[in-house]
Amino acid sequence: MNFADAGRASSLGVSCDTVRSQLKSVLAKTGASRQVDLAALLVGAGFPRE
Repeated sequence: MNFADAGRASSLGVSCDTVRSQLKSVLAKTGASRQVDLAALLVGAGFPRE
């Protein structure tokens, strides 16, 4: 996890380990192997972008 991710975790009030664990779980459930693959799945599913 990089410095920016650590800042995001902190701003959400969770630890970096929590973010890492949750991300691994989402990747496993979706079959995506990388965060960019997960993002592509979400965009393809029509989820709104911020």
